[in-house]
Amino acid sequence: MQNKRSNTTVENVKVVKRYEDLKPCYIIFICMKNPFPEAGLHKYTFRNVCDEMPNLDLGDGAVKVFLAAEGTADDISDEMKGFLAFLTNRQSRTDLTRRLAEEVDKARRHERWKVEYMTLLERDERMREEGQKRRLVMQVCKKLVKGKTPQEIAEALEEDISEIREICDVAAGFAPEYREDDVWAAILDEH
Repeated sequence: MQNKRSNTTVENVKVVKRYEDLKPCYIIFICMKNPFPEAGLHKYTFRNVCDEMPNLDLGDGAVKVFLAAEGTADDISDEMKGFLAFLTNRQSRTDLTRRLAEEVDKARRHERWKVEYMTLLERDERMREEGQKRRLVMQVCKKLVKGKTPQEIAEALEEDISEIREICDVAAGFAPEYREDDVWAAILDEH
């Protein structure tokens, strides 16, 4: 939350010279689970106020709104309840949700978007796998510094010994420091 507001503020400050002239900023979180289940509301609105003087509003126009699909109170319109229900069960009961369902169906049939989506999905999966591999390299390097053998590392990390040996073989060129960044760069060069 904080970063989004600060980024928006920085962008506005470049255009607007005075703090008082900042444009209102709404950050909306749509939550499938209620972030504040004890309250049971569908909508929670937060503004920046002073902790020491709750009546003193910062007046910066920053508003954070949490919409919770699991709310139980009668605190929002039927249209909004229909929208939140649509997000959880995909049933269209209002004009808005029927139009949304039609647009979602149209998007699902759009071939170019499918290809772009699958490409992004594949990229995300590659990045996830790369992140997991890098973490494994980091863990192996730390254990090598402590004098652990590949077998001990594989057992401790519950990983396949052949994968640990591959990392150890590359890391051997960087002994005795086993700097993770160097080992990782060498692994990337091999592939």
